Amino acid sequence: MPDFTVARRGTDSSGRGIYATAYMWDWWQAVLDDPGVRDFADKVTIVQGAFMTLAGGGADASAGYHDQGGCFDLRVWNLTGAEVTQLVWTIRCRGGAAWLRDAAHGGMDPHMVGDARVSSRE
Repeated sequence: MPDFTVARRGTDSSGRGIYATAYMWDWWQAVLDDPGVRDFADKVTIVQGAFMTLAGGGADASAGYHDQGGCFDLRVWNLTGAEVTQLVWTIRCRGGAAWLRDAAHGGMDPHMVGDARVSSRE
């Protein structure tokens, strides 16, 4: 049975806690250990995690999607185009969703959203 216990799993690029369920964290570690990602996994950085209510709240532009479980925002400016494409592909192949957000999506700094179990504000 999957473990949905929420715990701090690390620190994001802004020094805030990264919170995730054991299930999501295991899924994320499998993404990073995938043969298609393993060679650049050390460059993949979480800039905003899930359960941000435990870390003081998520970014206003995230509309509450990080308040509960399910999504990580990932830095992409340090990845090549091929690495971004491979990371998106790997997340999707492992049952998650991933897409690029950038200036064309609300004037945001380029980043990628990856999730295994999305939450909503509702």
